[in-house]
Amino acid sequence: MSMLNLRLIRLNLNNEYTEGVLINENDNTVLCDTLEDRVRDINADGALDGEDEGKVYGKTAIPYGTYPIEVTWSPRFKRDMVAIHNVAHFTGIRLHWGRTAENSEGCPLVGKKSSPGVLANSGMTNRLVALLREHGNKGEIVIC
Repeated sequence: MSMLNLRLIRLNLNNEYTEGVLINENDNTVLCDTLEDRVRDINADGALDGEDEGKVYGKTAIPYGTYPIEVTWSPRFKRDMVAIHNVAHFTGIRLHWGRTAENSEGCPLVGKKSSPGVLANSGMTNRLVALLREHGNKGEIVIC
């Protein structure tokens, strides 16, 4: 059984939010749209370093990089969700649904773009859990 390889491509970065798409690299399909907080990893080196790259709690997208993912229980949401591990300076990062970047607190939100900076629920949170389980709960996500 092969590992699930996801790629989150950031397309529209601004001071309020970051829009993108989530790709399943195993079969080269677009899974959904994404919405995140503002990207502060300006030099895209995978670290929040330097004067202009400080983390603002609840208002900062995770840094660029490759991270392991797995399905785990979310005490906050009271359900299984896809967790993103080993993100420096972040804890409890999960792929989940939300309408705006205000719902993010650093987590990449997944759904269908309904207007600029807004997602509609497409059931992607549960579909990602099922997809990762199909791959033996082994996977990684590249944020680029």
